[in-house]
Amino acid sequence: MCDTIIASMDEQQVLFSSATKRALARTKALIDQFGGRLAGSRACMETARALRADFQSLCVNAALEPFTTRPAAFTHFYRIDILLYLVGLALLFLGQPLAAGLVLLFMFTAAGLQFGWYREFYDRFYPQKTCYNVTAVLEPRGEVTRQLIFSGHHDSANELKFLKKHQ
Repeated sequence: MCDTIIASMDEQQVLFSSATKRALARTKALIDQFGGRLAGSRACMETARALRADFQSLCVNAALEPFTTRPAAFTHFYRIDILLYLVGLALLFLGQPLAAGLVLLFMFTAAGLQFGWYREFYDRFYPQKTCYNVTAVLEPRGEVTRQLIFSGHHDSANELKFLKKHQ
């Protein structure tokens, strides 16, 4: 019995290793074909279409679900905060502590709303982009005993290059 379990585990590891290699190879092919894929970019949309085409050959249905977002708000909010901070400091040096306190309080409140409570406070200052989720359903061949949900990102992260230059 124990030998059977170990053999089964070895077979699963081989299957997992093979699937991992195929997934990494497909990821590399998508990167080579489309390059960087910032959310809302044409490359990101083309990657979503390529993934949908892949899924259409395997699944009953594969679809693109559009949604809108403002991706620059997440990585550029600090520009607004830096400006508000400098205004607050300038007001302090000009002998206006109440005005400085209000500006700095606004800065901390806005950052807290955006990143603590996930309210889209800064978003209104940045352009809206259309992004796409790719969905697909693989119907079972036999009796359904469990449901597997796979999730991932086909967009790439925006790099903050300031640290790379100054470290």
